Amino acid sequence: MAVGDALHRIGRNLCSCDLCGRVLEPVIADLQHEYEHADGAAERFFALLGGYAAFWRSFGWCLARDAAARESRRYLGSASVAFLIVVGTLALSEILFLHTLQGVRNVVLRVLSWIPYLSYIGWSARINTATLTFGLPLAMLPALLYATRRRGIITPSAALLAIALGTILTTASSGWIAPAVVRWSVVAERDRFVVALGGRRQVPPIDFDGCPDCRAWPDVIRGARAPLKHRYPGYPTYVAPEDRGLPAWYRSVLRERLLLIVFAILAGLIGWRLGLALERRQADDDGVFRTRDDGGRRVVVVGEDGED
Repeated sequence: MAVGDALHRIGRNLCSCDLCGRVLEPVIADLQHEYEHADGAAERFFALLGGYAAFWRSFGWCLARDAAARESRRYLGSASVAFLIVVGTLALSEILFLHTLQGVRNVVLRVLSWIPYLSYIGWSARINTATLTFGLPLAMLPALLYATRRRGIITPSAALLAIALGTILTTASSGWIAPAVVRWSVVAERDRFVVALGGRRQVPPIDFDGCPDCRAWPDVIRGARAPLKHRYPGYPTYVAPEDRGLPAWYRSVLRERLLLIVFAILAGLIGWRLGLALERRQADDDGVFRTRDDGGRRVVVVGEDGED
């Protein structure tokens, strides 16, 4: 395999034909020319370093241009509509099954705790953040599937941009929005308790350090790396029972949020690739399937006469 062949395959598969031919292929040609005419291992190394750096800069620019095209904006619009519908349905289901009748809520939470690998969702449902944590990454699969089936085969930059935006939204929702909701519910519950006491007893302030689900991303990362807390000055080596498992709890929450990011990326990729497979299968059933370049973008051509 010659130098630059892998880069050329990446450009042809992820960028439009027009931009790949006008931007990326000249960069790859320069890389190959400088590598072949380099004298010594050091010059070849710097030729590769400079050529690869130039390619990835150009590749990022091509992806941005493809993502800003009209067809890509329409793709993102279709994905956004499907995403909002799925998230709204999940939120409505959470309200219906968890916030209407206490008996229904108890049954749903018990079922979620029984089924393997759904205990995480059950815990999020208990603290009223199931849709914010698991609903958003789950909605990426049908959103990308719907947009790909509706808009057909386009440059992959639109799908990659949709996956990136969904991943960012999942990160923000699970790491900032959901903890804010948990903090608000904890504060509201404490305020109701204080009102119910009628001032007969003094209620201590809330210690949010003991609640990793209430903490945002930076606090969770610091808590996962922090040593055990010694809260009593008179006993410098004593660790209170409520503090002994706190770092492990922080690490568990951190792992869960990282897995949510991975889950969001995988859900988007599966939805996109599944949409492509279904689109190709339908095109094969209808006629001859092939692609051609039309103004810098790949379009699907179906039929013997080449009708779009």
